[in-house]
Amino acid sequence: MSEESDPPCDDDPIVAAARRAFPQFYRLSSPEEEALMDGLALARASLMENVAVPRSALTPLLRGEVEKMTNAVEGLFTVLREAVRRSAAFHRVDDHVQAQIEREMLELPLPPTPG
Repeated sequence: MSEESDPPCDDDPIVAAARRAFPQFYRLSSPEEEALMDGLALARASLMENVAVPRSALTPLLRGEVEKMTNAVEGLFTVLREAVRRSAAFHRVDDHVQAQIEREMLELPLPPTPG
């Protein structure tokens, strides 16, 4: 973590987990890169939650609102994902850490296919 940055967001478990999982990234990152990774962690978690909402249980109006929100969160996730991939800190971490970040933060698991 850089010297000029705010202390970790320990009150947010999602951000705290990302900081514990990728200490080398945070140690090598600028305050802006830290904010990108923190935002990515939050956007990814939000997107995963939104995707998991069972649409069949929603009214058509509510389903449309959930879809709009999911699309907006997906857009934010995509922007943050690409910004982290382009960041200097991402390119300075060890190859195995870079692969771990790719796997755990930049890729999304595929939903299960209906049986």
